[in-house]
Amino acid sequence: MRVALLALVLAISGGAPVSAEMALTEKDDGRTITVKRGDALTVRLPVSLGTGYGWSRIDADEALVAEEPRVESSTTSLPGGSEIEVFRFTARKVGRTAIALRYGPSWEDVPHARTYRVHVEITEPAQSP
Repeated sequence: MRVALLALVLAISGGAPVSAEMALTEKDDGRTITVKRGDALTVRLPVSLGTGYGWSRIDADEALVAEEPRVESSTTSLPGGSEIEVFRFTARKVGRTAIALRYGPSWEDVPHARTYRVHVEITEPAQSP
């Protein structure tokens, strides 16, 4: 059964390694992680958009391709309730980089209320024999 499942995965992927997805939260701030080229990273951080504060990227490079961030509402419908801002990245270039985000008002250039940084090492995926 396991051999059949592995054969199916390899057939679907053309023998190429299957990409993985890693989920990160505020607890991962300051960590160093290792992913393979082609893997996805999702960062989920609490936000209160009603205050005018939100998360934004501090810097960007070509090693990590970012999708447009999205917001997920909390399960409560209370005004000012918590929300989660979700950033999704795909590792595209082997090397070292970082996901660096700032939390603050989008309309002014003021000191950041908070920052979030995860150091990322991107390696080549393992090759099939």
